[in-house]
Amino acid sequence: MILLFGLARLGACKKWGNVTLGFLCFDQTIQLHVSCAIAYILMADIFWASGMLEDAKNVEGMRKKYVLGNNMSSLKAEVK
Repeated sequence: MILLFGLARLGACKKWGNVTLGFLCFDQTIQLHVSCAIAYILMADIFWASGMLEDAKNVEGMRKKYVLGNNMSSLKAEVK
């Protein structure tokens, strides 16, 4: 439930273009669930829309590390 509230706040920040509050919501959300892909996607979108391209790329890199990396580790463990 708390995760959904964090994602709803992130979505509102995206809609209204609030980068500062969006980053705070993003930080709180990934502290609860580091592999929540939608949090990274929403934050990257907020940065892109604000013209903060380097920050958007950094968040995308974090998503690949924490979300895709965790999924690949799980797949490797299942194959063994």
